[in-house]
Amino acid sequence: MAVELLSEDERRRRGAAIQKLHYDWAVRQADAGVDGPVPSGRPDPSDYNLHVPDLEAGGDALDEFFDAYNKIVGDDT
Repeated sequence: MAVELLSEDERRRRGAAIQKLHYDWAVRQADAGVDGPVPSGRPDPSDYNLHVPDLEAGGDALDEFFDAYNKIVGDDT
C-alpha cells in the first residue's frame, strides 16, 4: 500500500472531525452509564474518569465508534 500524504488542511479537518466524534460518543457512553468510579472529593461532573468509556464500552458501541472513524479517514475495510 502506498503512503498517502495529506494536506495540512485535510489533516486538520480529519483531526477536528475525530475529536468531535470521540467527544460526542464518549458523552453518550457516560450518559448510558459507562462511567467508572470517582474518588471522593472530585467535582461533579468529574474529569477524573474520562478514559472509562473508551475502556469499558460494549462491542456494539465500539463498532459504532470505529465505523464512524473509518468514514472520516476514508478506510472502508
